[in-house]
Formats: sequence, C-alpha cells, structure tokens
Amino acid sequence: MDRLGDDLIKMTLLFRDLADVSEEVRSLLCVWRNDPFISKSMISCDFITEEQHLMWLDSVLKGQSSKVSVVFYEDKPIGMVSIRDIDFVQGHGEWGLYIGERDYIGRGLGSLMVQHIVGWGFSDLGLRRLYTSVLSTNERALAMYIRHGFRVEGCWREHLLRDGKAVDIYWMGMLRSEWAPSRY
Repeated sequence: MDRLGDDLIKMTLLFRDLADVSEEVRSLLCVWRNDPFISKSMISCDFITEEQHLMWLDSVLKGQSSKVSVVFYEDKPIGMVSIRDIDFVQGHGEWGLYIGERDYIGRGLGSLMVQHIVGWGFSDLGLRRLYTSVLSTNERALAMYIRHGFRVEGCWREHLLRDGKAVDIYWMGMLRSEWAPSRY
C-alpha cells in the first residue's frame, strides 16, 4: 500500500517533457525499462536494444500520438509517465508509468504520478477516456489504480506467461465524467 506520510506531502515531483531532457536522461529510460524488476510488470518484458530505444525516442519526439514525461525529484530523474496511442478524435489514450530508481519505490510516488497522468490526460490533453493494463501479479498497482478511480473493464485470461505461469491482464479505464479532481 502506498504511504502518503508527512515527508511525501512535502515532496515536489517535476514532470519534464521528453523533448526537454538531456540525451543522458533519455538513455536512462532504456536502462530502467530493461531492469528485470521493472520489465517483469510490463506486457512486453523483452530486452530493448539501444537501436530499438533510439527508434522509439524518434517516433515519440516526432509524433503526436504519444506523450512522455520524465519524472524528477530534487533534480534527480526517478521515473517516467506516458500517454500513448492518443486518439484526439475519439478522445482516448493509454497511459503507463514506472519508477526506475528503486530507492523511490514504495514511498507513495506512484500515487502522485497517477494523479499527474489523470490531470494531464483530462485537463491538459482534453481526453474523454484514459485506460491502462496491469498484470494480475502486480497487485499493488492494481489496488492503487482502483483507489484512484480506475475500474476493471475487462480481463484477458492467461494471456501471458511469466516464469512458466499463465498470467491475466486486467484492462482498466476511467472517464473524464468519473474524475474527481477535487479529491486530489
């Protein structure tokens, strides 16, 4: 469970657009993404090569359907948030996040990141619906997303294999009309 203690309330996270961070910081995203601790909770846990990472960076920086921000705490990059597959006509996008610096995991920052994503998607981008997927084995994330108002909308049963075991994927969503910005 996330711990939103006094220290966390004093924390200030900065969300910097991918275009506004250094190459060094951009390369951290690949390092974090390839960390088995992170990748085990992702739909695709394949190792990302430097070439694949550079192609992804290029597509994000040149395109309009993905928005990525690097999350900083006290000038230290600690993770990333994204909204991808954005369809401005239909008004929806798929979001994701991860905390790449392990020292910052379990301190309630995930909740702050979800709050940012929801405000970003609904207020800044004007989307009508936000959705994400979470592995059934990622119980902390599932509980956190529900606490923030996301609903389980579907389940792809035994869709992936992790360590030889079949794992479900839950699809979760929230409509702008369900969002309560005042609770943040």
